[in-house]
Amino acid sequence: KFMAGGKANGHDPKILDKIWADWEKFASYAFNKSHAACYSWVAYQTAYLKAHYPSEFMAANLTILKNSTKDVTRLMDECTEMNIRVLEPDVNESGLNFMANAHGDIRFGLGGVKGVGENAVEAIVAEREKNGKYRDIFDFVERVNLTACNKKTIESLAYAGAFDCFQGLYREQLLGYNSKGEAVLDTLVRYGNLYQQSKADSQFTLFGAADMEVDVQKPELPNAPRMTNIERLNKEKEMIGIYLSAHPLDDYEFEVRELCSVTAEELKRFRDWEKPDQRAAAIQQFEQNGGDNEQEEQEPTMETIVTSDADGEPVTEEKEVVTDDAPRVARVSPENWIHAHEKRQLTIGGIITAAEERVSQKGTLYGRYTIEDYTGSYDFMVFGEDYKRFAPLLKKDVYVLVFVQVQPRGWGSRSYREVPFAETEYECRVKDVQLLQEAQKNRVHNLTLTMPVDKLTESWANEFQETCQAANDNDGLVVRFRLEDSLHHNGVTLTARSVHIRVSKPFYHWLTRQRREDVLTYKFS
Repeated sequence: KFMAGGKANGHDPKILDKIWADWEKFASYAFNKSHAACYSWVAYQTAYLKAHYPSEFMAANLTILKNSTKDVTRLMDECTEMNIRVLEPDVNESGLNFMANAHGDIRFGLGGVKGVGENAVEAIVAEREKNGKYRDIFDFVERVNLTACNKKTIESLAYAGAFDCFQGLYREQLLGYNSKGEAVLDTLVRYGNLYQQSKADSQFTLFGAADMEVDVQKPELPNAPRMTNIERLNKEKEMIGIYLSAHPLDDYEFEVRELCSVTAEELKRFRDWEKPDQRAAAIQQFEQNGGDNEQEEQEPTMETIVTSDADGEPVTEEKEVVTDDAPRVARVSPENWIHAHEKRQLTIGGIITAAEERVSQKGTLYGRYTIEDYTGSYDFMVFGEDYKRFAPLLKKDVYVLVFVQVQPRGWGSRSYREVPFAETEYECRVKDVQLLQEAQKNRVHNLTLTMPVDKLTESWANEFQETCQAANDNDGLVVRFRLEDSLHHNGVTLTARSVHIRVSKPFYHWLTRQRREDVLTYKFS
């Protein structure tokens, strides 16, 4: 049709043949080329926004992915690297979703707080935009619509830290009881309703005026005892799904990130590979997907499973499982991960968030625990003599370093018989437990810093000296400093004699920032 139509319109057949041949050649790659052009344009646009409007760009991404805790955590880590703070919800600044403020920080949206509905957020924001910021908690309940923003909503906001903006007020004051034994939130809501009703009534009296002051006695705010840091953070996580103002492990960030060889996320994924049939399905799914992507985490449900204790006796347990028929796709090959880690001592550091003592069918005691690190949580059990040894350390809210071993089930026992990998059932056994606060002293003794000689300046040397002096500890690590000259392929190593380092939180953050900015590398040994 093309050739016939071209000839009918008087075009040269040779030119028509050339055009058709070019089209055929172009069609072989035109689809990919068009996609490349489109994606390049989108990449340019997003890169421009991230470079020139970083807070707004990250706030938009957080809002889009707000229903995925894993993605929100990942984006918040990226915000930290970009020196963008993600702040707690604030009734005087937050909107429904994540948003950038005038200082370049990102505010957590009120709509992300558990128990706070969209109508309540709209009422809070609309009143704030109409009549200005709330001056204190009394001004808040005097002005906001208490039908939309009820007692339960205010309680959720308090736990999430949304009222921390009010000077002199702390969360526990709103969540406790006054001297008469009344719940403070009840008295506040009652006061707010009475104030609003009195104000409305005054406008219909003979002498009523719009600016007439309403005389309603404000309720008492008691000096309530403060929650511990762990209690406050746990409540915060319960309300907004993540640790936001801080993380329980922040004081042990160095130990968890540098002295541990495995994460809770890895061990949780390994649990899906313990049995041969589960592992075969995971390997097949990994190969089908090229190992490039991981499916969205499915909501877990509770399922009854049967495990065995140290004596081989069956133990019935409730376990969180993914009910989706398709197994989760691993980022790494299940086979490669197991071969790289099996029969080796692995360490995981974190905080024990759940601890239960249980009785087996034989009447012996065993423990079920949950450890949480920066990547997530992992459930494990300890039986027999191991339980007697480790139970005193495995208490709720205790920071621990747990030594585990991934091995074929029953490995090391007299009855163990090796079978092919495809038929092997694996397990993760707890071998030792130590307190996390002792890990730095017991497990690391040297810090070696390596730096290109062209990066060394007088101002950097002064900064380094001040940083080391601030972290100086006579019982700390030996510091070795290696300067390398890549041009002449040589270097020199210097050892600090008068300064030993305790890796504090400020020192570790300084160290990681230097590495991130390609100033130096470091190694602990």
